[in-house]
Amino acid sequence: MKNRLYPMGPGAILDNTFFILRDRFWKFQGVIFLSYLPVIIISLLLFILFVPTLMNATDIFTGLELGEEAISSFFTSMGGYFVVLFLSLMVAFIIGSIYMTGGVIKLFATGLEGEECGVRQALAVVKGKRWRFIGVFFSLLLLGSAVQILLGLIFNELLDTGAELYSLVSNLVGMALMFLFSLSPVVLFLEDKKTFATLRRAFTLMAGHRWRLAGTYLLVILLAYIIILILYALAILPAVLFIVLGTRYDLIAFYIIGGLLSIAAILLFNVLFLVYQHGPLTCIYYDLLIRKEGYDLSRRMTGQTPASPAPGIPGAPEPRPDGPDGRGLES
Repeated sequence: MKNRLYPMGPGAILDNTFFILRDRFWKFQGVIFLSYLPVIIISLLLFILFVPTLMNATDIFTGLELGEEAISSFFTSMGGYFVVLFLSLMVAFIIGSIYMTGGVIKLFATGLEGEECGVRQALAVVKGKRWRFIGVFFSLLLLGSAVQILLGLIFNELLDTGAELYSLVSNLVGMALMFLFSLSPVVLFLEDKKTFATLRRAFTLMAGHRWRLAGTYLLVILLAYIIILILYALAILPAVLFIVLGTRYDLIAFYIIGGLLSIAAILLFNVLFLVYQHGPLTCIYYDLLIRKEGYDLSRRMTGQTPASPAPGIPGAPEPRPDGPDGRGLES
């Protein structure tokens, strides 16, 4: 697999993202499965414990409205083990999301560099960075909350404007903050930086290219989601057909087949959504390194991180011009 590192326009970002998605499809599935394996196990335990408890608790609801008394009696009958498992499920989901994000970004990065990468090797990038990821997440959450509170004071107390204007400005500012720090997970897993250094690096790396990247990212996301929705519609169509046949001929087999196909289509959509969103960000990250810092493959020979200055390069060279199709010139 040859490296795909060159200055990338929207066409090249889409091309590289979908190429790597196709080339490493099963590796992405392996990353998702291993990341969320504890979630699957705990969910099965909850299901096994929940169903018998629910069956035994049906008498609680007999002759009663579904009010607070019935709900309280139901959860009391399930015992404390349900609470423990539920909390464990939440923790496992958070940790699984961290591993999934890091593993997917690593697969995209090695795909762009033309390297082979196994599932466990991709997941290994998360080692030692779990707390940093949580720190970055909560730092951005606190920043967003502080900005929302400030906007609320300005629009509701000082300007006394309507809720519609405040809601519009609040959403726009939230989207702007998400974009300005969107490279944070990529920087976190591909560079060895602490929490605040990661945020600073993600913010400053876009300097001088923010307007170009804003248009590129918006266009890439819209085009890709349209493609994914088309694929999802094609996948869900057979399921709808079998359900309609089941309704027409009153056959349970058609309902079962339609249900299984619906579940498969939903899983396919979720997998594409979970994996895809990190592809364009990884491409943009490498595009910025190439344009601003003269990134090339020679730094890997010396074991340097992507952000380290390449040996023998005194400064950032002029980027190679994009080709007529927007993909640039491959080396």
